[in-house]
Amino acid sequence: MPMKVFYLDLCALKRPFDRIENDRSQLEALAVASVLEAFQQALGFQPIDALHLASAIGAGCDLFVTCDDGILRRARRCSEDLLKVRVVDPLEALSQLR
Repeated sequence: MPMKVFYLDLCALKRPFDRIENDRSQLEALAVASVLEAFQQALGFQPIDALHLASAIGAGCDLFVTCDDGILRRARRCSEDLLKVRVVDPLEALSQLR
């Protein structure tokens, strides 16, 4: 089954932190948390890291620069075609500028 592409806007991302006033808010909060959990289990990225990567991809970046060894390790296990952005450390990024 091909991977589906998701974009969660800020309203959706904030939903788990909203004051729950009705059933809809509660169900949406649980759904957003479940979507983020699924991303973590599918590729191993923490939800916030997945959001950072998604932002870089959405912005059309060529490189995602990080000092986070966990992100770098997980990214090396994924193809660039899957991530749609090259994940590098700052030294690698600097070498790309030269």
